[in-house]
Amino acid sequence: MTTIDEKHYVFLIIVLIYLVIGRPYYNRFKLKRDWREISAGYRGEKTYRFDEAGFHTTNEEGKPAMSPWRNFRRFRESKETFYLYFDSQGYIFIPKRLMETSDQDALRELLRSSLGKKAKAMRTDK
Repeated sequence: MTTIDEKHYVFLIIVLIYLVIGRPYYNRFKLKRDWREISAGYRGEKTYRFDEAGFHTTNEEGKPAMSPWRNFRRFRESKETFYLYFDSQGYIFIPKRLMETSDQDALRELLRSSLGKKAKAMRTDK
């Protein structure tokens, strides 16, 4: 084995370690950071908006925040609420009483199309 081959071998090992260990931790860190930005102003009046790009909020001071759909792992729907999950414990809930039935249907379809295979609509009676 030549020196060049050993360098390639070391590089390959470093890349594999990053992909197996580093990347998931980075994604988790980024997800937590995005969550902190979104949840910083959850007191007071807020405006929610959903579109193909993601989940948008505006707090009472007019400061906007956006979380792209790639940050969500799944959604769950109960009789009264939509839950958008970042991970197994972190989620955003949207009370259905704030929406017309047609808006609820539109949000459900947007979640299914935006999350794709990750759209695990778990219906509960909570």
